[in-house]
Amino acid sequence: MSGRSLTISVSQKSDPPSGYYYVVNPGTIISGRLAFYPKTSDGGSKDTMPPYQHPLVKRFGALLENGRLADCKLVSRDRKEFAVHRAVLAAHSSVFAAMFENNMKEKLSGQCDIKDIDGSVLEALIKFAYTCAPLELPAADLPVLYDAADKYDMHDLRVRCEEEMVGAINVDNALQYLLYAKERRLQDLQMAAAKFIGENGGEI
Repeated sequence: MSGRSLTISVSQKSDPPSGYYYVVNPGTIISGRLAFYPKTSDGGSKDTMPPYQHPLVKRFGALLENGRLADCKLVSRDRKEFAVHRAVLAAHSSVFAAMFENNMKEKLSGQCDIKDIDGSVLEALIKFAYTCAPLELPAADLPVLYDAADKYDMHDLRVRCEEEMVGAINVDNALQYLLYAKERRLQDLQMAAAKFIGENGGEI
């Protein structure tokens, strides 16, 4: 991400719980949410590892890769198949939760056809649900993933998509991102794209 400024307003009610501290990396844009990280054993507040590098999260990533105990298969629009665990997706998405709980056909077959998402985007959506790792998609596909996250009610993924779009703005996509941000009411992306265009208008 390439945010250049950061303004945080923290009230008394939003102080971290006992034994926790705030971590804010330079250049990070925060909008309405703060993360808590455990203090170190010596009580210090030095930077900790990114959440997606935590050993527990890595185990979830390994579970996705090896497919052990997977209880459902998602099939994309272009017929790519992904073995997944219903509980993991349901924890991230109220839409998936309802789908797995209420759709008798999917319960019996163990297969869910995702007819509106191509394989590369669906793979990124699934991987984020397991690991919250940085997205591995071309800049042009980030709006597509945002729309998928919006449809399946995955708030954290929507936030990540907007963050990565802000960091991916260039002379080729700035105008497209600006129009997209206005349509979707993505304030951070709109401001960043408008600023980029203002500074690089002669190249766009």
